[in-house]
Amino acid sequence: MPRLTKAEILGDTPHTLARVIQNNTLQIFQEDGTQIIRHFHTDCLTFKPDGSIIFNTDGHKSSTTKLRINEHQDKIFIYQKHRVWYVTTRDSMFNDKYQSIVFADGMTWWPEDTLVVGIKIKNGILTGTGKAPNKKLIASIRKYCRDFVKQLPVNPPDGGDCWYCSILNGNEPNDHLLSHIEEKYYVPSLLARAMDNADAGKAYRWACFKITDINGNVSSDSWGYVIKNDYGKKQVERWLYNYLYRRLIDGATSNRLTSPGMY
Repeated sequence: MPRLTKAEILGDTPHTLARVIQNNTLQIFQEDGTQIIRHFHTDCLTFKPDGSIIFNTDGHKSSTTKLRINEHQDKIFIYQKHRVWYVTTRDSMFNDKYQSIVFADGMTWWPEDTLVVGIKIKNGILTGTGKAPNKKLIASIRKYCRDFVKQLPVNPPDGGDCWYCSILNGNEPNDHLLSHIEEKYYVPSLLARAMDNADAGKAYRWACFKITDINGNVSSDSWGYVIKNDYGKKQVERWLYNYLYRRLIDGATSNRLTSPGMY
């Protein structure tokens, strides 16, 4: 991951004080008493003057994001099981009673005496909790990725691809990806974005795309061996799956260059 400067992370956020507390992480103090823990451009924790705490990942559920949330507050503890984030309290970790509480962006912890409707835990109240991931959608993503790999090599990305998949800043909406899965549309630009997010090497790119040089040589003819074996195919399938999972299940809306990644 790139190392950003304090000014790059802070941007134009109004503040009275901001200090670097860890790698790519700031503590920001605002005039109304709000305090923010920001990792890259994601406000992981927002401490409000009324005592509430807002939790957020922007869909980037990386181990570093989870670590920042856990180490900068003591009200809840987040742990991961089968890629799903669960919430418990620190003195009842892995207690069956709390395993059903699924984390969600925007989830808020409130002091016990607050008049809000939510899930009561040992030291407060939680609102905005999540739901378990859609298993049917996950199965559809897995199948799409397996079938995509069977189409390789494909033509390189061009102007005929899905326009949203071609956007380089990664801030496109995620709904169009569902239509690709339903229509079995194997978009070269989608594969390119997945490989970008995984920092895939040039050999994989040359193998997966039919790139023609000035002499008429096609890259996949020379480099196709990279994805002929099971390991190579599974690697590409894994990159696609991670990318689509982040977008459709975790809800990530920005790319890895500007927000925490999971690789």
